[in-house]
Amino acid sequence: MKWTVAVMAITLAGCSGDKGETAAATLYRNSPLDPSMRVHFASFNAPDKAPFNIDNCEMVARIMNANVDASSAKEGKSRNQSVGFWCERGDFSEKGSVPRNFDSEFPSDSAPYR
Repeated sequence: MKWTVAVMAITLAGCSGDKGETAAATLYRNSPLDPSMRVHFASFNAPDKAPFNIDNCEMVARIMNANVDASSAKEGKSRNQSVGFWCERGDFSEKGSVPRNFDSEFPSDSAPYR
């Protein structure tokens, strides 16, 4: 009986889809009033979907940045290049750096499914 429980525990531990990656991804934005500010915009945390979560988060960040580009162009203004959206693996954290540039793309290539 103990042998069966041990084998089941090892098998279940190996079934985690995580493979050493953090499953959650967080979409951040910063502020034109304080470009160093890290603001939580969305969380991507489908269980056991590490590549899926970060890939979709990055796709949304590119689309949101493209929307900022389009909105600025529509108003006849140049975009504030120090403000945008980006993703990081893991849960939200107020600590950390803000990227210096922000990728934008619309329509965005869909996230590669692995």
